[in-house]
Amino acid sequence: MSWPVLANERNCTACCACVATCKKKALKKILQNDGHYYIAIDPNRCVQCGACEKVCPIINGKDYGNNDFLATVPYKGWSNLASYRTNGTSGGIFGAVAYDFVKSGGIVIGAALLQNECKHIVVERIEDISRLQGSKYMYSDQSGIYDVIKEKLKEGKRVLYSGLPCNVAGILSFFSNHPKKDNLYTIDLVCGGIPSTLLQNCFFKIYPNSQILSFREKQQYSLTYLHNEEKECAGYRNPLISGFLSGLTNRYSCYHCKFAYLHRNSDLTLGDYWQKDVENQQPASLILVHSNKGKELVASENIHIEKAEWKDFLPYNPKIAVCDIEWDKRWERKNLSYIYHKVPTYIFNVIYASMFKKYDAFAIVYLVYKKMRYFLEKRRRHLFVMDILKNIYQHRNCLLYTSDAADE
Repeated sequence: MSWPVLANERNCTACCACVATCKKKALKKILQNDGHYYIAIDPNRCVQCGACEKVCPIINGKDYGNNDFLATVPYKGWSNLASYRTNGTSGGIFGAVAYDFVKSGGIVIGAALLQNECKHIVVERIEDISRLQGSKYMYSDQSGIYDVIKEKLKEGKRVLYSGLPCNVAGILSFFSNHPKKDNLYTIDLVCGGIPSTLLQNCFFKIYPNSQILSFREKQQYSLTYLHNEEKECAGYRNPLISGFLSGLTNRYSCYHCKFAYLHRNSDLTLGDYWQKDVENQQPASLILVHSNKGKELVASENIHIEKAEWKDFLPYNPKIAVCDIEWDKRWERKNLSYIYHKVPTYIFNVIYASMFKKYDAFAIVYLVYKKMRYFLEKRRRHLFVMDILKNIYQHRNCLLYTSDAADE
C-alpha cells in the first residue's frame, strides 16, 4: 500500500469528489495563498485505500467528452415563463427546466449566493428556484452536496444537478456505479473559468459592508450590490467582473480544461447564445442536448427551442470547446500570490481588473500590452474554432454528396 496520488494544483478542480468518497475524513479543502482551494491529505487518518484516486475525474482517466458534433444537437431557446426569463442571465432556460423538475416531484441542486459566498444548495420548492438563476463568477462550495444526492437517490427521488463541467464530472464519477444513477440528471455550463477568491477580497476593500445581488443584467456585465439597504451598481470595472473576464486569476486547471467539449457526458449544456449582432437580439440561451435525458428536460410547453447552427454561435462563444489557452505560463498568474500580498492593492487592480486612475503611465502601458496579447489569443481561439467548423461542414457536405449519389 502507498499514499494516494491526488490531482496536483496544476490539475485539481476542487470538485471535492475525493473528499466526499473518503470514509475516514482524511481529505480536506485548504485555501492557498493564490486564493484557490486545493485538497490535502491528513496522514493520521488516511488508510491508503485508494478510493480517492478511483473517484477523481482527473486521476481516473475517464473521458468527460469530445468534439463529436454528431452526438450533440445545438438549440437556442428561452423560457415561456416570464419570471424565469426575466431572472435568467440569458433566456431563462434553467429556470424553466428546474420549474418542471420540481413540479414533477424532483429536487434541484445549483449554485446560490449566500452572504457574499457562493454555495451549492438544494431546492425543493418552486418559489426557491430563482435563487439558483443568474451567473455567479465565484467558486461554489460543494460541501455536503454528494451526501444529499446519495440520500435523495436512495429515497427514489429524481435529482437535477447543475454546475460547472468539472463539478459535473466529479458528480458523475462519484455516482457512476450507483444503482439509481438513472434518476440523476446533470446540467453543465459554458464556463469562463474559476477566478481567485483574492478578487472578492479586493472588491470588499473598495465596497465594504456590501452584499452582492447579481453579476449581470442579460448581455451587460454589471454588478449590483446592497449597501446601507440601498441597491447600487458597481458596473463593469470592478475586481469581480473585470477581474473574472481577464482570466488571469483562474485555477491552473482552467487553462488546460479537460471538460470543454462540444459533446459532454452531462445531459445538457447551457450558456449564452451569442451571435455577431448580440446587442440587437432578444436574449436567448444556448442549449446543447447530449442525451435522451437531456431531450426529456427540454421537452416542455414552458420552453421554446429551435435548432441552431454551430457556425452561428461557436465563433462568438469559443469557450464551449476551446480548452487550452496556456495562460498559466503568464507572469501575472505565476506571481498572483506575491502581487496580492506584497504589492499595493491599486497595482493589483490595474493588473488583474484593468482599474486605473486617469493619466497613469504604468497603467496605460500595461493595458496596451495586455490588449495586444488579448488579440493574439483571440486570433488563436478563432483559428481553433474555424478548424472545428471546417470539420463539421466538410462532414455534412460529404453526407449530402453521398445522399445525392444514392438518389441517382
